[in-house]
Amino acid sequence: MSKYINAELYRIFHKKITYLLLLAAVILPFIVLFVVNSPDKTAGFYLQTVITALNLSVVFVGVLVFSFVYLDDFKSKALVATIATGQSRKKIVLSKQIIIWFLTLLAYIFLTVVLIGECKILGYTFSPEQTNLIFLQVLGNYINVLGFCAIGSIIVYLTQNTAPSIVVVLLLIVGFVKSIGSVALNAMSISGAIYEPIFLSNASANFTSSLIIGEVDVLALLICIAYIFIPTLLSIQIFKTRELNFD
Repeated sequence: MSKYINAELYRIFHKKITYLLLLAAVILPFIVLFVVNSPDKTAGFYLQTVITALNLSVVFVGVLVFSFVYLDDFKSKALVATIATGQSRKKIVLSKQIIIWFLTLLAYIFLTVVLIGECKILGYTFSPEQTNLIFLQVLGNYINVLGFCAIGSIIVYLTQNTAPSIVVVLLLIVGFVKSIGSVALNAMSISGAIYEPIFLSNASANFTSSLIIGEVDVLALLICIAYIFIPTLLSIQIFKTRELNFD
């Protein structure tokens, strides 16, 4: 399993597009901050700019990480070759999820350091309290990406096609699926107080908000964990029972 993970990471980090995206992640925020930078900008401006950038990053980090992990498998017979070497399907699914966890963590560490560092270059240093708020925002985004990618993996193994699963991940991240679900549940006369806490983005927000006041929203945490691990277990079961099709 560790060899497979290492091989996948080697494949991903030897793509030119990976480093072009990292370069863009450094340059674009700096351009935005530099263009709008002026002596009269307040502390709130810098904090809000970083928070906004992190919120927008969920779309890019989620879709790109998901694509990096799954796209090549269904453009070639990579999975066939991997299974032929004796690697179990369960370990393949788990390895993919571990890689997503690792790449997403790496992406957010990199992006957070870049954003805070660029603000410092432009003359503003965040206080410990502001840094803590940024960290909690990153944590919430991290949980969301893991959950949405886990759900997307179900579509990957069901359809054996990355394109529709990327669309699903994108629709989940931008809140389209959540909006449709809310409309449907409202039409069924179900109170928002009942269903809203079970949406992943709401659960992660409730969890991180509870940390701000020094508490832990256990229910919200359990919901977040469920969004990550239940789809993974379903993906394992689906992949075990389906024949590979690369036609």
